[in-house]
Amino acid sequence: MQLDPRTLAVYTTAISLLLAVLGYFYGRSRRVYSGYQCWVASLLCFAMAISSIALRGLVPAWLAMIGPTALGLASLVLIGEGHRRFSDMDTPRRVPVTLALLTTVLMALVYDPQQPFQHRSIGAAGVGMVSIAVGWQFARHTPSALAGAGLCCGLLLAVFGLIRVARGGQFLLADSGFDVLAPQLSSILSYTANAVFATLWGFGFMFLSAARVETELDASRRALRELSRKDSLTGLLNRRAFFADARAELERARRYPAPLALLMIDIDNFKSVNDEHGHPAGDALLLAVSAALQAQLRDSDVLARIGGEEFAALLLQTPADEAMRVAERLRAAVAATCIAAEGVPVARTLSIGLAHDEAGKSSLEQLIRQSDAALYRAKDAGRNRVSI
Repeated sequence: MQLDPRTLAVYTTAISLLLAVLGYFYGRSRRVYSGYQCWVASLLCFAMAISSIALRGLVPAWLAMIGPTALGLASLVLIGEGHRRFSDMDTPRRVPVTLALLTTVLMALVYDPQQPFQHRSIGAAGVGMVSIAVGWQFARHTPSALAGAGLCCGLLLAVFGLIRVARGGQFLLADSGFDVLAPQLSSILSYTANAVFATLWGFGFMFLSAARVETELDASRRALRELSRKDSLTGLLNRRAFFADARAELERARRYPAPLALLMIDIDNFKSVNDEHGHPAGDALLLAVSAALQAQLRDSDVLARIGGEEFAALLLQTPADEAMRVAERLRAAVAATCIAAEGVPVARTLSIGLAHDEAGKSSLEQLIRQSDAALYRAKDAGRNRVSI
């Protein structure tokens, strides 16, 4: 088959229609986003723009001249509008629409069947400028998680736009005998650009939609994993996550010997808060206590709510004397914490059991047994104290 503008036009029309149909059924069988149907429609408009060139001689001359460009502009405007909806942009992007309307009006104003290349030049340059404007929109406003894909789409539109602008410049220099469908190098390159653009864009927007689905699924999986590690009320680590992280830190302490301490923390007489003031007051106190504990610990320490009113904290790289000082700070901070329950001030104290390990030699189970035993001693000694 000879590679000439007519053959390339037929290919571009066929591939645009085929990809439009494929995109439509792809969108019906999978999750797609707002704006996707605009992209499908853009391929249909592009196919109509290329195929309408064959209408010359069958429709009024002015329609045959302006129609293909108007359809090409509509295709690009649909691409931009689809992207605006896809990216959840609040305001319409007026530049592509304004350029498209201005191009169409200028072509109609300068239309002269005796000098066809004047309005063809305006049309080609206008298509190029709209394509560049839409490409800029993709590059700048695609969601950050899809920034790479958005940049690729933007570059495709920009390159296509520059080729159309160059084609417009060629029309300005063309003589009356120039035939856009003749098998000459410039026309072959121009129609090849149309074919390549239609092919890449047809697959590109389906890829962009699929990439967003995968990106959001990955984000959802990460969020679910994170939620599965958190206590639903306080936002601290839950019991399972604490045990997993604590074992990992103990293993690290064994490989790179460093002191650490485990604190078992219990709110004194917490049940009476629920009994006297109701569970909302108990929840509020738990939140206040959690905030007070977090404020006194380092980001590197591992803090968790492991039971109803019971907390645990693993202090990393902390000698015994420093761990005792930290535990006393925690006790004092919570003793100074007060909430209001129906206008009544409510405050509670902490009992803390501390177990220490100099170089990660103890197992987590040993540290828990030791810190639990220390906690019971603190309770038996009258509460509101630290036992080591």
